[in-house]
Parts: sequence; C-alpha cells; structure tokens
Amino acid sequence: NPFKDEEFWYAFLEQSVQTYARRYADGQLPDPQTPVVDALLRIEKVIDKHRQIFKDTYETKDDRTILGVKDARKIGDAGFLQTLKSYRSDKNLEVIRETEDDAKLIFQEMVVEELQFMADVYVQNMEDVGLANEDEMIGDIKKYILESLTAGSSLDIDKEIKEEVEDVPTEDLDAASDLYAPPGVFITEDGQEYSGYYHIHIDEEGDPIYMEGAYHSEEDHPVLRVSANKVVVPIGDVTFNETSTSSEKPFKIRKYIRVGDDKKYNNEEVKNMLVSRAEGLGLEPSETNISDLYPGTMELVFDENGAEIGITGELGVRYGLEFYVEDNKVANVEVDALDLPVDEFQPLAEKSKLLLCLVNNLLDDPDFNAVVKYIFPLNKILSTIAIYNDMAFVPSIGEVVSDTSDSESAAAKPGRYIGVTYSTTTDEDGDEVPVIRVEAQDGAKGWFTTDER
Repeated sequence: NPFKDEEFWYAFLEQSVQTYARRYADGQLPDPQTPVVDALLRIEKVIDKHRQIFKDTYETKDDRTILGVKDARKIGDAGFLQTLKSYRSDKNLEVIRETEDDAKLIFQEMVVEELQFMADVYVQNMEDVGLANEDEMIGDIKKYILESLTAGSSLDIDKEIKEEVEDVPTEDLDAASDLYAPPGVFITEDGQEYSGYYHIHIDEEGDPIYMEGAYHSEEDHPVLRVSANKVVVPIGDVTFNETSTSSEKPFKIRKYIRVGDDKKYNNEEVKNMLVSRAEGLGLEPSETNISDLYPGTMELVFDENGAEIGITGELGVRYGLEFYVEDNKVANVEVDALDLPVDEFQPLAEKSKLLLCLVNNLLDDPDFNAVVKYIFPLNKILSTIAIYNDMAFVPSIGEVVSDTSDSESAAAKPGRYIGVTYSTTTDEDGDEVPVIRVEAQDGAKGWFTTDER
C-alpha cells in the first residue's frame, strides 16, 4: 500500500474539502476567492469521472471499463488478499492524491479562517482589558514605517483610502440655489473651466447634480463636473525639504521633480522653468506640451502599416520619491508627469493621486522591501520578542535568582557551560596516554540577576 504512511493526511484532507464544500453549498461562507472556487470545480470534475468499484469488472453507459477487485488482483493492482472495502479505500486515496494541490488550497482557506477567528478573539480580549485600541492597530508594517519611523513624512495611509472633494458640498445634499463657484472648482461638459453662479438639482433618481445658473429651470441648461483639482485622497504629504534622521525615526523620505537630469524640490520653480523655456523658444505656454520641451526617451510606436499606435520610453519631466536609511539612499521610484500644456503643469501636491501612486510604487519596490523585510524586519523582531515572552520571560516569573556576583566559577553560575576534564588511560601496548573529555555541564539552578543579564 503506497499510501500507508500518508493515509491519515489524505483522509484529513478529504474531510477538510468535504466540510468546506458543504458550508459553501449551504451559503455559510462569504464569497470565496476565484482560485478557491476554481479548485472546487476541478475537484468535482475529477470525482465525476470516477465510478463505484465492485467485485466484478463492468462497463459504464459512456463505454468506460471499471476494473473490479477480482481482475485488479490478477494484474497486481490489488493485493492477493485485499478486500473490496480496502481496494475502494486505496482508489479513493488515489483520487485525493490526484487533486492534492487543489485540496491544499481549500484547506489553506480553512486555516486562514480559523486563524482570523482566533485573532479577532485575541484582539477583543486585549481591547476589553485596555491593552489595545482599534484606532491604533497596525495593519501593514511597511505603511507603519513610512508613517511613524520616517522623517519627512506626514503620511496617513494604513487605512481604507477614499476620494474626497474639497470646497464643494458632496454629502447629504438637498436642492440649493444661488451658489457661487470661484475658478478651479467646476468644469463644463466640454472641459472648459467654469466660474460663476450654480445650483444643486436633485434628479429623478434622487442623485444631486451641479448645474449652471443661480436657479433651476425647466429649460435645458448645462451640467457641471467637479474639477479633478478638487478631488483628493486624504493621505497626508511627503516633504520637498531635506530632513534629518533620529533614533526615533531612522529612515527619511523626500519627494522631488526631475526635469531632464536635474532634480527640483519646488512645484512653482518647475512650472516657472517650463514657462520660461517655452517663452525662450518663442512658444506659447498654453499651446506647448511638456513633451515638446522635454521629450526624454519617448518615441512613437508604429504598426506594420505605419500608423501610430502608442508611445514607449519616459517623459523628460518625472515625479519621484527617495527613501533613505540615515543619509544613505536605498530606494527611489518615479512616474511620468502628465503631458499637459506647460501652463497647466500639475504640482506634486499633498493628498494628490500622483503622490498616492508614488507611495504605492515605493511599497512595491524591491529595494524598499529588502530594507523593511530583511535588513530591518520589524515584523520578525516583534515575533522574536513574542517568542521570548512566551518561552523565557513569562516562565521566569517567580523563578529563583542565583547570586553569582562574587563567584568566578562557571559551575556556580546559571545555565550550562563546557566542562573539560583531564585523565589518563592505558593503550593496547600498556602505555599511559592522556585523555581529554569535553562535556556540556549544568551550572547553578536559577536565573542571572538583573545586573548580570
């Protein structure tokens, strides 16, 4: 029986899949991830192609031959004295082994579910005794490093991030009239900036819409859209300025804008530079795109017929983030600036989607992850402390403390030590030869004093 040593594992795996499938069919589970559902379907297909085994061989309706235990004994697929029940069990294990990878994927979901249940209980117990606060939970250690251990950062990203609209009423809106919008708040349906009076109208579906004019009328009048400049993500900011690290914040971060080969640390300086360059070339800033001045490595991509189908390369103006350990730069990420007319240059501002994009790229950057996961692995350090507390600190409470301050002897100190003993013995020729014995020996019982640890 090739499954003898693993029979328990496969039986356990079978029961796990059966339990998960039953709960899924009964609607007792939240919507599983697509890979898990696919695994269930693949297992079901494998099961469907297998048929019940009997003593005698028989043909199925779809012209398949199902080998019986008698014929299986003749060809060596079953043991000479193996019973039908035992043979069926072996074939069942073969099916489980055939679908083992999918079964382990489903079993993993069950393990995660149980771990999450225990974690929720643990957190709730900590909250009940005042040792934890839901608002102070750390969900992502990498985001925590950028938020709390990095100079130059006022980021707030370890949360669900939703878009918000500034300077425009958006929630619990009722119809309103005689409202005024300054420049930069609304745009018309054809993309032109709108400044002037507007009103809020509730449409037939109960949704508020912004419309031109101080008052609503039955005649057709234009709808207004909130300008993208007013849509923000509440994530905080990263400074343009040089900062210093400290013992509390050993890392630092800085944002920049690269123009050609030069790095700039001011939005207005970059915009003025672009406008001046356009005017110096006799171009109108409002009609000149950034790529006209700083194309970088961008090139058009053509299909086999010579038609333009895309662009490759990088724009000559890019936004970036630099991440440092003390004064040593270890990671940086960049994205192209939006190729807009020069006088519409988009700043790398706080709470902007551009900044969020850069932060997400930094969180995925291999160099950044090498630092926070392997060089300074805070999650592993926390785990080590937890193991120490569980296996050393907590068991030490109430234990005997050994006073060894006046002793130089290793045997008088707690723990184990290497003891060396010297003796002699007689060899086959009757000659005396030295013997050195090295052994680990127990020291004094108890723990070191606080000063000696």
